[in-house]
Amino acid sequence: MPIAGGYLGTQQYGTLDGYEGQSGNVTVESVHPWRQNSSGFTTNLDWKKKYNTLSLFYWYSYGNHTEYQHQYALSPSGDWSYGQKYLTVNGVPITGYQENTIQQVNAIGLDDKLSLLGNKLFIDAGFKVSMASVSATQNLPGADPYKAGKNYFEPTPQLLASYSITKADQVYMNATTSYRLPSGWSQYIPQFSMTSPTPASTPAKNLGAEYFIGEEVGFRHNGPVNVSAAWFHYNLTNHQIGSSSYLPGTSVLISTQLSAGGEEAWGFQGEVGTRPWHHISAYASGQFLKTRIGNNVDAGTDYLPTTGKQEPGAPKWSGAIGLTYDDGLYFGNFNLRYQGSQYSTLMNDQKIPGYVTADLNLGRSLPSFNTGIHPKIMLNLVNMGGVNYLSSISGFGFTAVKQKGIFGNTVSASTPNYVVGSAFTAVVTLGADF
Repeated sequence: MPIAGGYLGTQQYGTLDGYEGQSGNVTVESVHPWRQNSSGFTTNLDWKKKYNTLSLFYWYSYGNHTEYQHQYALSPSGDWSYGQKYLTVNGVPITGYQENTIQQVNAIGLDDKLSLLGNKLFIDAGFKVSMASVSATQNLPGADPYKAGKNYFEPTPQLLASYSITKADQVYMNATTSYRLPSGWSQYIPQFSMTSPTPASTPAKNLGAEYFIGEEVGFRHNGPVNVSAAWFHYNLTNHQIGSSSYLPGTSVLISTQLSAGGEEAWGFQGEVGTRPWHHISAYASGQFLKTRIGNNVDAGTDYLPTTGKQEPGAPKWSGAIGLTYDDGLYFGNFNLRYQGSQYSTLMNDQKIPGYVTADLNLGRSLPSFNTGIHPKIMLNLVNMGGVNYLSSISGFGFTAVKQKGIFGNTVSASTPNYVVGSAFTAVVTLGADF
């Protein structure tokens, strides 16, 4: 942070308290205190007659969130403590945001459950309407907007049905809808760094709620070998991608959100698991996922040609294999996981490669000596192959390279952020069950 000439919102400050006559920068620990209060009320009225249950319900919730930053100067050895005073100018804390958000939700719904054909056929149909309001304020000099908010009206019907062919076999169908409000307060009001009067993040242009419509058809079998398989399809409108980025010139991560417009996805998933046989059970699962962005996305300065691109963070193939042994004295499990490559930008011009990892856990129960305490010792081997890999994406982007948009304007390159996967780790644990 600048000792002198930094910024609080859009207002330039003089010199940090206690640093009069000095210049340059001070290295700080940025601590983000926040306080959240929530309360709610729900009530449900049921009417039952033979094979039918009709429910009427109402739900209300209230939430308040207050958050800001405190900057603590590090000592020459890199230490700091809460006991020291955070940095101020004329007694005012230096912060990139000082916000307060209030959210209220009223939801009312009707649901009807029907059981037919000797309880073989089960149908559940419902309809819910949610009315939500969000109001956020940014109490920093020059914040524009200082206050913002939006009211939402979201209807969400659903239909669930299942039919038991036998006691062990069942087919089912789900048709569901849901919504998601813009996450966090940063979608409504700006955030600032302490080095520039320009906001580090600006409010989203589209504050509409994400809306989801999904269908799923599947089969389940329960027995010595359990099997489930399903085909699914869904559509998203006003899709919101939660992301993170660094405040310019700092190592402080802030929450951001990308409005990706419409998206369609479909795929297949299945899993197989066995009951214990000679103390051994096995498990396997896999999924194929095909995604498609349905429109050109607004990147701020122009629209990018993203129609037809794949959704970031959505691997086409993924799967897992597991093996477990437990005879009451010795126990262990082995897990092998595969995750396909994932794009980190909406333009599909940067991605993390696919990876395979394996973990092994071995253990033995120890004598309890009639104490009621059951000790055990375990050896956990994480990432046995020592694979160096990126496990996921924490910060998405529009495009990894600077390019011209649909209307000829320049769209700057994004810098996606990644999570580094765990290195090979061996842990011995001594524990006990009471």
